[in-house]
Amino acid sequence: GGGGHTRYILGRTGPDGGVLGIDRDSEAIAVARQYLASYLDRVTFVHDSYTNIRELVASHGISRIDGILCDLGLSSMQLDDHDRGFSFHSPDRLDMRFDQRNGQTAHDILMTWSVQQLVAIFRDYADERLAGPIAKSIVARRADEEITGAVLADICTSIYRRRYTKASSTHPGTRVWQALRIAVNEELDQLRSFIFDAVDLLRPGGRLAMITFHSLEDRIVKQAFKTMVTDCVCPVDFPVCRCDHRATVNLITRSGVKPSMEEVTQNPRSRSALLRVVEKKY
Repeated sequence: GGGGHTRYILGRTGPDGGVLGIDRDSEAIAVARQYLASYLDRVTFVHDSYTNIRELVASHGISRIDGILCDLGLSSMQLDDHDRGFSFHSPDRLDMRFDQRNGQTAHDILMTWSVQQLVAIFRDYADERLAGPIAKSIVARRADEEITGAVLADICTSIYRRRYTKASSTHPGTRVWQALRIAVNEELDQLRSFIFDAVDLLRPGGRLAMITFHSLEDRIVKQAFKTMVTDCVCPVDFPVCRCDHRATVNLITRSGVKPSMEEVTQNPRSRSALLRVVEKKY
């Protein structure tokens, strides 16, 4: 992101603490490098995905990790850059790629995927209750015009107005934008394996902190933590444990930690953030 968490960590771990900062967004790294100019001797920037953490740690010769913080949210910089397509206010083609070096864009998905494929991501990645009507309208509209951010916002708004007369404080396109972003960046595919890799890399007593921003991410984190904190994961009808699974972490947060009202007032975009933390046992 913009380097806010990293700056706080560096400030609390001086003079010897170091940070390996990983981000898929080259623009975020450029901004963070300027923001953290006074700490450049203790921070290493890596343009890559956090899912490759095992290889990245090895390539940088790091053997001792005291803590890992994974912030799965969008940065304000990404949301405010309309050219990136993360915001409802993006009028043109939607990109939504964190790493703009490769991969299909949201525009590619909107212009080529079938109704069935669009319905699947809207439902699976965002629990969109009007996935069917929205997907059908996208496919119908693209026969005559390009599906830009403005057109997609109009589609979502029009369908919600026809189905629900009561206005909502949440933009009608919220879940559709979320689903497209997840699909473009394959955000959920490797999240669970990352959590286990991250804990494995920690020293005993080291902590993994995960900040999620929607229920799908949090569900994966919660289930992974539940597995790691449990001694036996055999089916309940097994009379004797056969899995030999042993708990590798302790829960530091019994339930997700939400931002205070004061924090939400200062930073409205933090309202959906949820923090979960575990500590490695051995």
